[in-house]
Amino acid sequence: MLIDLGFTKNESNIYLCLIQDKDLSVNEITSKTSIHRRNVYDTIARLIEKGIVNETLINNKKRFNAIHPKILLSHIDEQRKKISAIVPILSKEFNYVKKRNFVRLYSGIEGVKASFTESLEMLNKDDNYYAIGCIDMAAILGKGFMEEHHLEREKKKINSRVLFNYEYKKRVSILKNRKKYHARILPKNYYLPVQTVIYSLSNFNS
Repeated sequence: MLIDLGFTKNESNIYLCLIQDKDLSVNEITSKTSIHRRNVYDTIARLIEKGIVNETLINNKKRFNAIHPKILLSHIDEQRKKISAIVPILSKEFNYVKKRNFVRLYSGIEGVKASFTESLEMLNKDDNYYAIGCIDMAAILGKGFMEEHHLEREKKKINSRVLFNYEYKKRVSILKNRKKYHARILPKNYYLPVQTVIYSLSNFNS
């Protein structure tokens, strides 16, 4: 589970080992985790640097203990601060090429989320976002994610014109009062199996 927070496998295993026992030597950690002694030294040094493991001397021998897991919250906060500081700098370097046809492939749920986020980055005020064969993306990507997406779209004053498959008509009734959002429903006997999106078409007359 710590791997999801950016820890290596060895870091995760050693920290969990130290949570379960205290005042362990390198030899004891090696025995309990089956990690090579040399790698244990290197990994503990990184964990100490991260501030989640400490070192003590007992009878002139080094012993190691895990800091309370609550420290991970501050670790995450620190990472968030670093990311928040660097994103504006990277964003300036990340220039989209205008007026050029290209194809991007997205995979999985996170890929779909990325496509939604990227569309808002590319579009400007009064640009248009067209989608046909729409389904209930809130059920797939999460209501919170889609709510943030619509709020950001409204803030940027981007026009959204969408055509839903008939079976998702309830979604239309939920979204109909959103700003600059125009939705319609395909006839009952028609169904588009693939949702197609076209955007960045300023001054397009519909």
